[in-house]
Amino acid sequence: MMSAGVGITDRAQLTASVPFYQTSSQGTSTRGLDDVYISAKYNLLDPTLTISEVGLAVSPVVEVLSGVPDDRLHFAIPVTLEIRRRPFRTYGSVGYFTRGALFSGGALEWTSAHGVTLTGSMTHSYSAKNDVMLDQLAVSRQRADVSFGVGYPLTRTAATSVSIGRSLTSVDQGGTSLALSGGVSFTFAAAASRP
Repeated sequence: MMSAGVGITDRAQLTASVPFYQTSSQGTSTRGLDDVYISAKYNLLDPTLTISEVGLAVSPVVEVLSGVPDDRLHFAIPVTLEIRRRPFRTYGSVGYFTRGALFSGGALEWTSAHGVTLTGSMTHSYSAKNDVMLDQLAVSRQRADVSFGVGYPLTRTAATSVSIGRSLTSVDQGGTSLALSGGVSFTFAAAASRP
């Protein structure tokens, strides 16, 4: 998966995630482009600029599904609230997905004096849409997931992170038994102009 983000202003940013896949099963290989997500974020309240250190942001998301001939384009509209009390940061998000789902999530983050960040989170989603096929397969309309992550700064402009999680919903009902992710992020700053 390739992800990239760019700051448009000090309050707005754009992000895109483009995953590629390759699978092999019983001598047959397939590969291609998976579901693409493009999102924006706008800070209505910047926690670094308020005395109470409270932040509020909207982050609309566009989803473009692959391998689906019809109804490929969907939208999500989350609203996020953040409260900072050093060395902790708490944030939560609620929203609606046009595929017919309501979702919410919350996280608690702690950052050490050396820059190591520990994050615990929980998310929950609920399908507000009837799906006869999923009902016949006994797939739950609700899903809850928990995760724990560690982030570590490598340099002033690079950091690495790893995360592990699982669903509280059973695998038979559409949950995940184990999810692992990790990566390296880089921060780029525009060169200062010289008169």
